[in-house]
Order: sequence, then C-alpha cells, then structure tokens
Amino acid sequence: MDGSAASQVIVDKIPLLMAHGITPIVISAPTGRRATEHPHIQAYSMGPSALRFDARHLISERIGRGFWYRILTALVATVLAPFIVVERIAFGLQNNASWALSAIVLGLRVIRLRQPTVIYSTGGAYSAHWAGYWLKRLTGIAWIAEVHDPMHQPDHVSPNRNTRRIAKTEALICQHANLAWWLTRGAFEGALLRHAELTGRGFWVHCGVSAPAHPSAPTHRPNWGRMQLGHFGSLSKSRNMGAFVEALAALIARRPETAQQIIVNLYGSDLDPVGRAAAARAGIEHLFVFHGRLKHSAVFEAMAQVDLLLLIHGSADECIEYIPAKTYEYLWAQRPILACTFDNQELDQLIEEANGYTAPWDNTALITNALDKAHQAWQQGSWMPSTKKPITVETAVHTILGHVGQCIPQALPTTCPEHTS
Repeated sequence: MDGSAASQVIVDKIPLLMAHGITPIVISAPTGRRATEHPHIQAYSMGPSALRFDARHLISERIGRGFWYRILTALVATVLAPFIVVERIAFGLQNNASWALSAIVLGLRVIRLRQPTVIYSTGGAYSAHWAGYWLKRLTGIAWIAEVHDPMHQPDHVSPNRNTRRIAKTEALICQHANLAWWLTRGAFEGALLRHAELTGRGFWVHCGVSAPAHPSAPTHRPNWGRMQLGHFGSLSKSRNMGAFVEALAALIARRPETAQQIIVNLYGSDLDPVGRAAAARAGIEHLFVFHGRLKHSAVFEAMAQVDLLLLIHGSADECIEYIPAKTYEYLWAQRPILACTFDNQELDQLIEEANGYTAPWDNTALITNALDKAHQAWQQGSWMPSTKKPITVETAVHTILGHVGQCIPQALPTTCPEHTS
C-alpha cells in the first residue's frame, strides 16, 4: 500500500530475498497493489468491521473520495452495522483480527500445494503473527516472525480483551517461533525481559530503507529568506503538533523576526486538532501549509528540498520502544532533523549521530531551544551533514538471513551465501 510504513518494510525486502534465490508467496490484505514479481494472494477478512475497512479503501482507490464514495461507504456501513455490533460484543478485538482466519485457510492451501520451507509472519497487526502461529501448529513448518511495533505491555494498558490478545500474541511469538526479531533494540529487550524463553531465538535489527534513486541533497542550501520546515507522515491525538506549535510561538516571542522567516510544510497529514488549536491561540496558523499526500516515489525528493525535517515521535507508551520508519528516509535525505521524542534514547542517538536536534516531545522550552539552534545554523549556513552511512534495508536483510542460516538452515536455498554463515 503506497505510503504505508508497514508495507514499505516488507516490500523493500522482497527484491533482495529474490536475489538470494528465495521466492516469497505472499498472503496480504486486499488493499494495496498486487505484486506481479512473485505469487501474491490478497485475502479479505472474515469479520464485518474489517470488511468495512477494506471496502472503504477499495472504493476510494476506484472512484476517489467524492460524492459517490460517501454514498457507497455509508451504504456498506449501514449493511454491516448490526454484524459489527455483534462482533464487538462477542470478541472485542481490533478490526483486523479476523484477517488471521482468512490467512490460515489460504495458508494451509498454499502449504499443501507449494510446500514452502518456512512460514514468515511480518507486520504491525498481530493477526499476521496469530496466523503464523496456527500455521506452524497445524503443519509443523518452521515459523519466523518479524515484529514491526512493540507489543503492548500488560501493566501499561487497560486490561481489555484486545490488549490481552496482543500480550498473548507476544507470548506465542516468544515461546513458539523458531526465530523472531524486533525492529528496535528497546522493543527486543522489552520482549526478552517479559519472556526469558526468547533467549537464543530472538534479536533486533533496524529496518532501514533502500537507497533513494535521487542523488543526495547538497551540503548547504541557499538562504532564500524563509526557512522551510517539512513534516512527513501522519499526525493524531497521540502524535500531535501541540508542543511544537507552542515552541514556535515562543521562538517568535523571543525573536520576532522569525515570524517572517519560518514556514512549516505538512505532507501526508494536515495540522492535527491539538496543534491547530495551539496555532490559533498564538495567531500563527498561516505559518503551517498543508500540501496533501505524496506518492512514495516523490517523498524523498520533497524531503531533500526542505531546510529542516521535523519528526514528531508521539506520546503513547509504546513510543519508548518504537522508531518511526520515516526516520530512515530522513537520514537518507541528508537534511537537518529536529526530533521531538518520547523518552527513547535509541532514537535520540540516531538523530544526534546525524547532527540533528532532539528534545522531549512535551517540553516546550527545550523544543524552542532546539528550534532556535536549527534556525541560527540555517541563517549562518553552518550545519554539516553526518558522515555516518544511513541505515539500509540491504544491511537488515543480510542480518536476518544470517540468523536464519544459523537457526533454520533448511529454510534457505543452498545457493544463498547465508546458508552456511
């Protein structure tokens, strides 16, 4: 799915796996582009809430989001509403949970016909891992799991049925997967602390991104009188611009001339309600310009054109163990980065090694100071890009195949270099 970080983490690996003689047979949700380079089965969920979600995306892809989109999605929602109510009362799980049933049914058929050597579950949605567990249990085939987002910690979340299912899924991965990896050191260490049985069968690796097709941005950009900030990606209640907007207002109060020198460009998501309210109070709404969504192929080019990349980490508990995938694209853009982070030393280290600026997501004073430093560096043309090579998906795949070669050598082709590593 274009623009989806979870999809990018998966799709970027596939050409590299195929180059090592590995042919993936992918079972995914029906949203997004169907691959033609390898077998790809798009499975609809069996639950009504997931069907409603899938229908909205499919209708949007085919006819856009105009009048008929509103009519058709309202009709679908009305027809499915009674079934959704029953589903929530009976199960109380997130809407993609029922996709696991479809993946299990189709997975059993694929295993019978194609006899794969390994089951590989990957994603942020736990339904993929739930399907991986049951496919291993029903067939005995080795199972490897790639966990995109840290699982919720039971003592940090409300004890509802969905969060209990997430915690149970993490336990199944740690206890039954032949090999499992997390995309940050913090998430892996958190899982290992909760499940000591993971020892020897788990590791962490930064997902990275493929090198961009465009050349790197120049070391210095001309000062055109306006410092162009760029935020790429989604904003929400837990990932909002509130503190940053207040920091920008504080900088303008400290140095009034900056009101005529800074513009914040938003790509992918308009200013969130919290940030919008803060901007209205400060009278600086005009400094935030929304440019809409970009195709993934155009994202890096837009990143390379700004003077300061803005990263809003979020405020949910899991952010302590989470690094947004957008971070790796930011590092490739070779532009200054200002990151408002949530108690995540691993993310702070990545940004600071790239000569970026970090501040706690809710500390307006420290964000103001970081923004002030970035603005002065822009005025003086003194910022220097990092000499450290950005993190690539090639490195991640090499690490993954090395672990697979050690733990499940039969899962790799004999021609794969990692088979005997």
